[in-house]
Amino acid sequence: MPLSLRTTVEYPHQQIHEGRAFAVSSYDTDIDAAGPKYYRISVPLGGLSPHLEMELTLKDAGIGELFEAPTLTGQGTDLVPVNRNRNSQNVATLVVAVDPTVSAPGTLLGFVRVPNAGSPSQPVGGMAYERHEWLLRPGKNYLFRVTSDSDNNASWLAFNWYEAE
Repeated sequence: MPLSLRTTVEYPHQQIHEGRAFAVSSYDTDIDAAGPKYYRISVPLGGLSPHLEMELTLKDAGIGELFEAPTLTGQGTDLVPVNRNRNSQNVATLVVAVDPTVSAPGTLLGFVRVPNAGSPSQPVGGMAYERHEWLLRPGKNYLFRVTSDSDNNASWLAFNWYEAE
């Protein structure tokens, strides 16, 4: 007789199955200490609320900061998100753009520090990420700023989110 067990999955994983989970990433080979890298995150009014997680990897040390309500004079170039369920036709409502023109970053919500390179325990850069998602407010813009401690730093930034009520 076959054993009947109840299968459970975490809610974010269920959102992948429902076609409501998305991802976009960006790589830059030359971030300088005097010139941070910016990403605009825009949430439209109405509809579903995005639950966002970010993962930052740097070749050398640096910091990633999340701001709310930045002042922008240029919107940047939209990145193309992919649905994490490759069988779904759903498209993301959240927009992530690279290199917006920033007049003021807005209100700092949080930051992650990539460890200092060159120490015995961390000979080369590293990775930092938020262990908890951010539930973003509809109708708001957000800004993620990557600041390097040194010139010619390489960065990889992944945005993963699902959109739910």
